[in-house]
Amino acid sequence: MMRTVPVIGLPKKRSYPGSPKAKATRKRLYRAHKAASPDNRTETSFLQKFSRRGLTLDQYHSLAEKQDFCCALCGEEPGPQNKRQGNVDNFVTDHDHQINRVRALLCWPCNAALGHLRDSLEIARKAVEYLEKFHARRS
Repeated sequence: MMRTVPVIGLPKKRSYPGSPKAKATRKRLYRAHKAASPDNRTETSFLQKFSRRGLTLDQYHSLAEKQDFCCALCGEEPGPQNKRQGNVDNFVTDHDHQINRVRALLCWPCNAALGHLRDSLEIARKAVEYLEKFHARRS
Protein backbone atom coordinates (compact mmCIF):
# COMPACT_ATOMS: atom_id res chain seq x y z
CA MET A 1 0.00 0.00 0.00
CA MET A 2 1.37 3.38 -0.99
CA ARG A 3 1.60 5.96 1.76
CA THR A 4 1.69 9.64 1.15
CA VAL A 5 4.21 11.70 3.03
CA PRO A 6 2.55 14.69 4.67
CA VAL A 7 3.79 17.95 3.26
CA ILE A 8 3.09 21.17 5.09
CA GLY A 9 0.11 22.90 3.57
CA LEU A 10 -1.00 19.93 1.44
CA PRO A 11 -3.82 17.57 2.48
CA LYS A 12 -3.35 13.80 2.57
CA LYS A 13 -4.30 11.89 -0.55
CA ARG A 14 -7.98 10.90 -0.46
CA SER A 15 -9.97 8.29 -2.31
CA TYR A 16 -12.66 9.86 -4.47
CA PRO A 17 -16.00 8.20 -5.41
CA GLY A 18 -14.76 7.16 -8.86
CA SER A 19 -11.35 5.97 -7.73
CA PRO A 20 -10.45 2.26 -7.84
CA LYS A 21 -9.93 2.24 -4.08
CA ALA A 22 -13.40 3.66 -3.41
CA LYS A 23 -15.00 1.25 -5.88
CA ALA A 24 -13.28 -1.70 -4.23
CA THR A 25 -14.49 -0.54 -0.81
CA ARG A 26 -18.09 -0.15 -2.03
CA LYS A 27 -17.96 -3.61 -3.64
CA ARG A 28 -16.60 -5.19 -0.45
CA LEU A 29 -19.25 -3.53 1.73
CA TYR A 30 -22.03 -4.48 -0.69
CA ARG A 31 -20.95 -8.14 -0.72
CA ALA A 32 -20.75 -8.23 3.07
CA HIS A 33 -24.24 -6.70 3.38
CA LYS A 34 -25.65 -9.08 0.77
CA ALA A 35 -24.18 -12.13 2.49
CA ALA A 36 -25.28 -11.02 5.95
CA SER A 37 -29.00 -10.59 5.39
CA PRO A 38 -30.59 -11.35 2.03
CA ASP A 39 -34.17 -11.19 3.40
CA ASN A 40 -33.57 -8.10 5.51
CA ARG A 41 -31.99 -6.32 2.50
CA THR A 42 -35.19 -6.69 0.47
CA GLU A 43 -37.33 -5.46 3.33
CA THR A 44 -35.00 -2.53 3.97
CA SER A 45 -35.01 -1.36 0.34
CA PHE A 46 -38.80 -1.65 0.25
CA LEU A 47 -39.23 0.45 3.40
CA GLN A 48 -36.68 3.02 2.21
CA LYS A 49 -38.69 3.46 -0.98
CA PHE A 50 -41.81 4.26 1.07
CA SER A 51 -40.16 6.57 3.55
CA ARG A 52 -38.49 8.64 0.80
CA ARG A 53 -41.94 9.43 -0.58
CA GLY A 54 -43.72 9.81 2.77
CA LEU A 55 -45.84 6.68 2.31
CA THR A 56 -46.77 4.04 4.81
CA LEU A 57 -46.95 0.40 3.76
CA ASP A 58 -50.75 0.48 4.05
CA GLN A 59 -51.03 3.57 1.83
CA TYR A 60 -48.80 1.91 -0.76
CA HIS A 61 -50.89 -1.27 -0.79
CA SER A 62 -54.08 0.80 -1.02
CA LEU A 63 -52.68 2.68 -4.02
CA ALA A 64 -51.68 -0.55 -5.76
CA GLU A 65 -55.12 -2.04 -5.12
CA LYS A 66 -56.87 1.08 -6.51
CA GLN A 67 -54.83 0.66 -9.70
CA ASP A 68 -55.71 -3.06 -9.95
CA PHE A 69 -51.99 -3.80 -9.45
CA CYS A 70 -51.30 -2.34 -12.93
CA CYS A 71 -49.36 0.67 -14.16
CA ALA A 72 -51.43 3.86 -13.84
CA LEU A 73 -50.21 5.05 -17.25
CA CYS A 74 -50.25 2.08 -19.63
CA GLY A 75 -52.59 -0.16 -17.63
CA GLU A 76 -50.37 -3.23 -17.90
CA GLU A 77 -48.88 -5.31 -15.13
CA PRO A 78 -45.27 -4.29 -14.55
CA GLY A 79 -42.89 -6.84 -16.01
CA PRO A 80 -39.50 -8.21 -15.00
CA GLN A 81 -37.70 -5.21 -16.56
CA ASN A 82 -38.59 -3.41 -13.31
CA LYS A 83 -36.25 -5.61 -11.27
CA ARG A 84 -33.79 -2.74 -11.00
CA GLN A 85 -32.35 -0.94 -8.04
CA GLY A 86 -34.01 -3.16 -5.45
CA ASN A 87 -37.46 -2.96 -7.00
CA VAL A 88 -38.91 -6.05 -5.40
CA ASP A 89 -42.52 -5.39 -6.39
CA ASN A 90 -41.98 -4.28 -10.01
CA PHE A 91 -43.55 -0.84 -9.40
CA VAL A 92 -41.91 2.58 -9.47
CA THR A 93 -43.38 5.21 -7.17
CA ASP A 94 -44.02 8.18 -9.45
CA HIS A 95 -43.97 11.54 -7.71
CA ASP A 96 -44.13 15.25 -8.46
CA HIS A 97 -40.54 16.46 -8.20
CA GLN A 98 -41.50 19.99 -7.17
CA ILE A 99 -43.67 19.11 -4.18
CA ASN A 100 -42.45 15.51 -3.64
CA ARG A 101 -46.01 14.15 -3.60
CA VAL A 102 -46.76 10.63 -4.83
CA ARG A 103 -48.92 10.58 -7.97
CA ALA A 104 -49.24 6.88 -8.79
CA LEU A 105 -47.44 3.58 -9.23
CA LEU A 106 -45.95 3.05 -12.70
CA CYS A 107 -43.99 0.43 -14.57
CA TRP A 108 -40.37 1.32 -15.19
CA PRO A 109 -40.72 2.17 -18.92
CA CYS A 110 -43.64 4.58 -18.28
CA ASN A 111 -41.80 6.24 -15.41
CA ALA A 112 -38.70 6.64 -17.60
CA ALA A 113 -40.84 8.13 -20.39
CA LEU A 114 -42.30 10.72 -18.02
CA GLY A 115 -38.84 11.54 -16.81
CA HIS A 116 -37.58 12.06 -20.35
CA LEU A 117 -40.56 14.34 -21.00
CA ARG A 118 -39.42 16.28 -17.91
CA ASP A 119 -42.98 16.16 -16.51
CA SER A 120 -43.89 18.85 -19.05
CA LEU A 121 -47.38 18.88 -20.58
CA GLU A 122 -46.08 21.01 -23.45
CA ILE A 123 -43.38 18.50 -24.36
CA ALA A 124 -45.86 15.61 -23.96
CA ARG A 125 -48.33 17.30 -26.36
CA LYS A 126 -45.55 17.88 -28.88
CA ALA A 127 -44.55 14.22 -28.58
CA VAL A 128 -48.15 13.14 -29.27
CA GLU A 129 -48.39 15.46 -32.29
CA TYR A 130 -45.08 14.13 -33.57
CA LEU A 131 -46.17 10.51 -33.25
CA GLU A 132 -49.57 11.22 -34.82
CA LYS A 133 -47.92 12.94 -37.79
CA PHE A 134 -45.67 9.99 -38.54
CA HIS A 135 -48.28 7.39 -37.66
CA ALA A 136 -50.63 8.94 -40.25
CA ARG A 137 -47.91 8.63 -42.91
CA ARG A 138 -47.70 4.87 -42.28
CA SER A 139 -51.36 4.36 -43.16
